[in-house]
Amino acid sequence: MLRDVAGISQVLFGTDFPYLRRDLAVESKQKILQSRALNDSERRAILEGNPSCLFPRLPQVDGEQEGGIV
Repeated sequence: MLRDVAGISQVLFGTDFPYLRRDLAVESKQKILQSRALNDSERRAILEGNPSCLFPRLPQVDGEQEGGIV
């Protein structure tokens, strides 16, 4: 529904509010990666591309080094 209403370019994954424990944040990201409702380009947009557009001054972080959380 969110894809249809707002467009995938307006969706991103974040865990800063409300705060999630690290294990829950990692589990949530895994659910995005495994979702059949999203294709590969949509997953990349939500996890990498859209946040980079919103916060262009932040350096790229390799999420795999930090338990898969960017």
